[in-house]
Amino acid sequence: MVYALKYKPLVFLGVLILLSSCYLLPTFSMPVYMVEGRLGNVKMDTKAGRWLLCEINLPFLHRDEMLSTTEGIFKMHLSNRIFRLSDSNALLPGDLHLKLSLEQLQDIKNGSDFDFIILLDVRVLRSDLPDYSHSLFDNSAGSKKVRSSLEVYDLNRLQLIYHKQVDGIAGPNSSDSNQAVMTKNVHKLALKTYKKLMHQLANDLEYFD
Repeated sequence: MVYALKYKPLVFLGVLILLSSCYLLPTFSMPVYMVEGRLGNVKMDTKAGRWLLCEINLPFLHRDEMLSTTEGIFKMHLSNRIFRLSDSNALLPGDLHLKLSLEQLQDIKNGSDFDFIILLDVRVLRSDLPDYSHSLFDNSAGSKKVRSSLEVYDLNRLQLIYHKQVDGIAGPNSSDSNQAVMTKNVHKLALKTYKKLMHQLANDLEYFD
């Protein structure tokens, strides 16, 4: 009995080596995150005005959390001057999206009594790679890409004053083409890009103050 226990680790190690040689042991491919941002010609002044927070597209599982977190970060600088669309009487276009045109901004201004509008968007751009792919899967053919974006428009000047986005990309490395690969779940990838976006936003708001 003691003899058998003594060699159990060696047996286990042999099994691992065997699995590895058969490409059944996956490697974990770390996602890559890229931040992009720009400011308008007017500095985002959080000391005045009424602000409207609007969602464009958010993952259903994390919608409430994302709205509450975003609102909370702005509230630290705006106090009670920020409102969600559902708590307002604002009339907005039905096809609300990022990169608003001058005409759309004018329509929003005419349909509301707000000075600024915040647009939050978190969406999956690509998801054709499973969380686990074995060696028979063509790894080079798939990837996951999620983008979290936030834009702020000055409705009095009718222009963009803040834009920030974080892209999260998960996919196999070139060296993983003949090996099983594990990648971050697309829902977790979305949540991670959103959290990185909020980190950027919190730092920027501190800078603007």
